[in-house]
Amino acid sequence: MKISEAYSLAVSLLENGNIENASFEADCLIESLFFVDRIKRINHPENEVDFEKLDGAIKKRISGIPLQYIVGSWDFFGYSYKVGEGVLIPRPETELLVEKSIELIKAVKNPVIYDLCAGTGCIGLTLAGEIKNSTVYLFEKARRRLSIFLKTLRAFQMQFP
Repeated sequence: MKISEAYSLAVSLLENGNIENASFEADCLIESLFFVDRIKRINHPENEVDFEKLDGAIKKRISGIPLQYIVGSWDFFGYSYKVGEGVLIPRPETELLVEKSIELIKAVKNPVIYDLCAGTGCIGLTLAGEIKNSTVYLFEKARRRLSIFLKTLRAFQMQFP
């Protein structure tokens, strides 16, 4: 199926499934499944995609599974974090907490920061990325959350060797 047709059908199915921001979510699903962002989708409407794969993701979303869990990652403060069942999804409100923390901590020389129950690691890893000369310790007890956190950590190690 052409990507333009798949997108239109995805939006329609999501709307019929009472998903509020159907066009945004259709774009997120298409990008995560087919590695085609909105610009490529618009500029190349003739490209073919496997609608069955997209339909499976749409059905999961309509059944109540959070978009972020289906996509597998979510952006927070300009970084991408792995997410999945069992971890809290990074939220815009938490970015305000991180902004305020950065303001307060930047005045401290060589700060040591602890992130307890780190989950995705979005708070601690963001602080580590934003506050130079900081030492950040992240702690997570739950195995499932730890596995998700370690996937994000690997990606961060590539960004901050």
